[in-house]
Amino acid sequence: MQGSLGIVDWGIGGLGVYSCVKQLSDIPVLYFSDSGSTPFGQTPTKQLHDRLQKIFEHLASLGATRIAIACNAASAAYADTDEVKGIITSGVKILRKYGETNNKIGLLAGRSTVYSRVYANQLGPRKFNLAQRVSQPLSAHVEAGRLDGEELHRDLKKIMRPLRNCDAVLLACTHYPAISDQINRYVNKDCEMLDPADEIANWVVENWRYTSSGSKDRVLTTGNSKDLRKYGKLAFGVDLQDIEQVSL
Repeated sequence: MQGSLGIVDWGIGGLGVYSCVKQLSDIPVLYFSDSGSTPFGQTPTKQLHDRLQKIFEHLASLGATRIAIACNAASAAYADTDEVKGIITSGVKILRKYGETNNKIGLLAGRSTVYSRVYANQLGPRKFNLAQRVSQPLSAHVEAGRLDGEELHRDLKKIMRPLRNCDAVLLACTHYPAISDQINRYVNKDCEMLDPADEIANWVVENWRYTSSGSKDRVLTTGNSKDLRKYGKLAFGVDLQDIEQVSL
């Protein structure tokens, strides 16, 4: 199948998914950052669904034939289809694996993701030893390039206190892997950080019969291209060159 993979996030968090995909495949990617709009975690569900549909249609017009939603808030607002895969499904798959051994698992996510109970609902009736924590300030720190320092650790200290004895922590926001080393300082030494980005990247390469077309990656944003370039490289080591400004 020809075409490109669309990766959608509000800001730079999805660049972690982008990196995982590029490590596994030469599939051309259309990366879409919608940071010019209201943050996805603050957008009502119906409005967010409609916004995502508009973005997907735009990416389809540019040649995207598959979409990876690299944002938990957006994934909670848009059900998976054959063409669209949200990162929450990947997170749930990881939780099921670790829950089988009755480990205590922490879940770090934004407010809308935690309050939606999407993880608990998709896990089903079986009881999991899952401790969810609203970690709203962390994504803002990453977006602003604050990957260490007093402000970040002040928030981490409060957020992580109930999770210090977890066997694993699911990073249910694609921004959080950029500060996983800092998060690790607030859990026991054997605690494992679980990143759904690897799982969704595996879904892309395992379920898409792709034939290389020689197309190049493209990066589009409704927000500030300079910030996307600067903080994307700082947080995820991705060197974005030509960023296209778009308006939807």
